[in-house]
Amino acid sequence: MILDSGIVSDLKNGWNIEGVVSIDDFITLNRDFGNMKDYIINSTPPFFEKASEISNLTPLTTSLDFLFGEPLMKGEVTSIEGNVNSGKTRLCAKIACEVAKTGNVLYIDVDHSMTYPIFDSIIDGLGISRPSVFWDYMCKPNESSSLTIASCIEETELFSIINSYISHTVPDLIVIDSLFSLLQSLMGKNSPGFAVLEEISIELKFLAKHYDAAIIVVNSIKEQEKPLTTYLGKQYSSMWHQRLILITKNSLHSSCHLVCSPRKPHHEKTILLEYLTEYNQ
Repeated sequence: MILDSGIVSDLKNGWNIEGVVSIDDFITLNRDFGNMKDYIINSTPPFFEKASEISNLTPLTTSLDFLFGEPLMKGEVTSIEGNVNSGKTRLCAKIACEVAKTGNVLYIDVDHSMTYPIFDSIIDGLGISRPSVFWDYMCKPNESSSLTIASCIEETELFSIINSYISHTVPDLIVIDSLFSLLQSLMGKNSPGFAVLEEISIELKFLAKHYDAAIIVVNSIKEQEKPLTTYLGKQYSSMWHQRLILITKNSLHSSCHLVCSPRKPHHEKTILLEYLTEYNQ
């Protein structure tokens, strides 16, 4: 029930009656709800500065900058999406290893694709040098290791792992591979998956900006649908600063589409899957 502010005050203080809302309260609630609605839809809340407007973003330069038209930027969250065997994990592994040469990297393995033998196989296949790696479930990084790989089983563990790492080391890069594996059990009609995904998106954007870190999230796409959509829904596309979509062309090549970026125009590149280098016909 919505009443005059004076009447509401009398009912609450004099009669201990709860559940009544004043006109002023209603106006405030309506305004705040509108702000939150805009934040969820646009992924750029009115009470946060847009990352694309920050002039002092720090670049993380790697040999894969050509895919994005520039280096990855600290303070931003990038979504790398693709179909099966399009090179998503190999791409993330290469970026992580290159950043680990000079910075600190947290790789959160949800797909169980970064076990010791699999990681070594990826590194050997890419022909790149192996960084000092530390595998730890509790995610307390080793001082001698610049790349920490932590296993995550369910969404409730995600920020515990990140917070544990941050309490010991400030990351330059965080990779979450993959969000679909993390949330697939929560998706579906009348399930909380999309609400959880929104919360994760908001929190990751805050962490990226607050700790001056680049964050990569990985997701899978539905090949049979046009236009391409991810397994986490159409709304997923509006939640991140930039998106790179990988589509397998054949057993040797993958097509990479930069479809969303705060600074660069959309473009397409073709890479050799074996070494993840640019393919020029």
